[in-house]
Amino acid sequence: EGRGLRSEERESGTERTRQKACVLRCPVLRKGRCCDRRREREEMTTAEGAVGLTSVLQSAQSPDAALRGQAEQHLQQLRENNHAQFVASLTEELCDESKPIDTRRLAGLILKNELDAKDEARKNALVQKWVELAVDLKSNIKGRLVNSLGSQVTEVGKVCAQVVAKIGGIEIPKHMWPDLINTLLQHMGLAQHPHINSLRLCTLETLGFICEELATLKDSGLEQAQVNNILTAIVQGMRKEEPSPDVRYAATCALLNAVDFASVNFENEGEQKYIMQMIFEGTQSPDVRTRRASFECLVAITMAYYHKLLPYMNDLYQVSCKAIQSDDESVALQAMEVWCTIAEEEMCLLDDDTEAHSCHNFIKNAAPHLIPVLLGTLTKQEEELQDDGTWDIASAGGTCLGLIANTIQDDVVALVWPYVQENIGKADWRFRESATMAFGAILEGPSGELLKPFVDMA
Repeated sequence: EGRGLRSEERESGTERTRQKACVLRCPVLRKGRCCDRRREREEMTTAEGAVGLTSVLQSAQSPDAALRGQAEQHLQQLRENNHAQFVASLTEELCDESKPIDTRRLAGLILKNELDAKDEARKNALVQKWVELAVDLKSNIKGRLVNSLGSQVTEVGKVCAQVVAKIGGIEIPKHMWPDLINTLLQHMGLAQHPHINSLRLCTLETLGFICEELATLKDSGLEQAQVNNILTAIVQGMRKEEPSPDVRYAATCALLNAVDFASVNFENEGEQKYIMQMIFEGTQSPDVRTRRASFECLVAITMAYYHKLLPYMNDLYQVSCKAIQSDDESVALQAMEVWCTIAEEEMCLLDDDTEAHSCHNFIKNAAPHLIPVLLGTLTKQEEELQDDGTWDIASAGGTCLGLIANTIQDDVVALVWPYVQENIGKADWRFRESATMAFGAILEGPSGELLKPFVDMA
């Protein structure tokens, strides 16, 4: 029986040898077998590379300096050996929901840095590298990134937003990604998605970042219809009825980045009013982040569209004074920055004889009501001695008062001097110091002749 089994094994082995010989003799079968083996090796290499990249990215965040150094060298080698594979692997890591959050985040940041740099020469080289990648590879990377805006991990979606915007900043002006804006707008119109709030939030961030990337270019590559649709999506997210505070905040930040693109829309009275309404409502949001960002929008609009502010000055005064007097300091500082910006705009107009006639004198008209509010901030100094570079509510109030003095000049003295007289001799050091700050703030602007008697008294 044993001999019989061994005989069968020998026959079976002989048959396998015969089949193998047939394969080796047949060119078609031999080629197919080689392809199968090569495919297996490639699949193993891909799998090992993905696992390897995850491990390297984890080591790159290790507290062990030696381990970090080795990981950074490994990443540099991967970058230099095959740039196309490097960016593809980073994208795979970033978009794979099964990977650790920390490695996905780092992969995204490295990928973003493969598209942009502060140094202009390096930035141009990185842009050229991206442009020269195979079209199919770029299409795959872009598709995965856009889909991952709706990641179950919002933090990952936010990183994808930055990367998509960097690619958009390269490709939109070159008309290489014509459907990006429409795809993002479709995201905003979705009624159902497993992670709908995350998708909408990250899509809004993407739109804002794209506007930021394109704002400095002579030709952004955006058509006016696209700008209109972007602004519509953004202001829809800013509505007070928006159930997600994070989405509303993201929309407000996106508008801040899109302000420079809204020039045509600010020429349309209806669109202008709607945008301003959304911003004013944002200044009253329960979320301190949205209130602060709304005032940042008002600062940007003041700089870009000063001549459109007249219908909104009463509302602007009301919301800004309320914020200066009683809101969180970060919000109050931005509210004061609005008036600082208006003052600077009007100073420039008044200094230019050809432009002086176009000054609306917003500061002059508001000063009798605004200055008492600013003087009230001067007593809010910190208890402990601060560095000269400290920027708090009292410092901001003094700066704003100084800009007003330079704008309305002699008219400021009568509005400030009574405060100085009343508080300079008080026992409370805060009031004495606030009086000194107030007087110092108006020493520039008014004429020397007008100031001389007050300086002598001081």
